[in-house]
Amino acid sequence: EVPEALLVKEDGERTEEKKRKLKRYLISSIIIIIIFLAILIPVVSISFKRPREAETIDSIIAKNFPKSKHKMLNTPQYDAFNWLRNVHGEKEEINEREILSQYGLTTLFYSTKGVTWTKQTNWMNTTDECSWYGVTCGS
Repeated sequence: EVPEALLVKEDGERTEEKKRKLKRYLISSIIIIIIFLAILIPVVSISFKRPREAETIDSIIAKNFPKSKHKMLNTPQYDAFNWLRNVHGEKEEINEREILSQYGLTTLFYSTKGVTWTKQTNWMNTTDECSWYGVTCGS
């Protein structure tokens, strides 16, 4: 009796084995592509979305405060603009009134070293500036 390892495979057996290997390879490749896309799509959508909101916020500030230094590093205006981009970057709709009031208030906060205020309840913790300590909003 000849050991199995020494037996020559028939053409049909070779073809079937090649088909099984190809099938495993294709399934593995598809799984890898699906995992890759599952990671890539959210990252790409965030990176394409964020600049659009930042540009909208920038244009609102530039239109209403033409001499604003919101693009100049190490200024309270830049810090306020950056805060707005971070908190509003995920929103579907940008509200111009909110941007303007929050830009003014966050610029005040940064320019007067708001982190040292004795009462700073809700400041910079929420996008509802009407809940910030000392801020009163009308209708």
